[in-house]
Amino acid sequence: GLRSFGGDLAGFRERARSWRALVTFNGAAFDLPILRRVLPDWTPPAVHIDLRHVYQRLREKGGLKELEPRAGFFRPPHLAALRGADAVALWHAQARGDRGALRRLVEYNLYDVFHLRPLAELGYNRLLARTRMPAEPVPVSDRGAMLYDVSRAVAAACP
Repeated sequence: GLRSFGGDLAGFRERARSWRALVTFNGAAFDLPILRRVLPDWTPPAVHIDLRHVYQRLREKGGLKELEPRAGFFRPPHLAALRGADAVALWHAQARGDRGALRRLVEYNLYDVFHLRPLAELGYNRLLARTRMPAEPVPVSDRGAMLYDVSRAVAAACP
């Protein structure tokens, strides 16, 4: 389970208390059920935006890995071919003590997380343009700054 990762689940609960919203991609079907099973006393924020449904409404097909290149986001070659099943295999390998698998899994997951923000911003702007609501589009986060954050986070998580 998550405890084998060595993560601080109490710290997760504490940080999550301040969340006003949760943004995921397919999180209603995957992330939230797992978090609820592993952390039965955790209450997610009242607002959950599942970008899978946002992009379905925008008539985009496929999962996150198929959507990213169409939105202009790319992963490094050693991560580009990985999918969810590979992440599960990496999880099991890191649980057996494979530090390389842990580093690759952390980096894979960080790309998921760091791409969600600009995808949420792009999705909002596209929905806004389609509906012609009287609101201003939001700026889209700078990918260069996020890639720096990914590198920093991988280095900190997997020294």
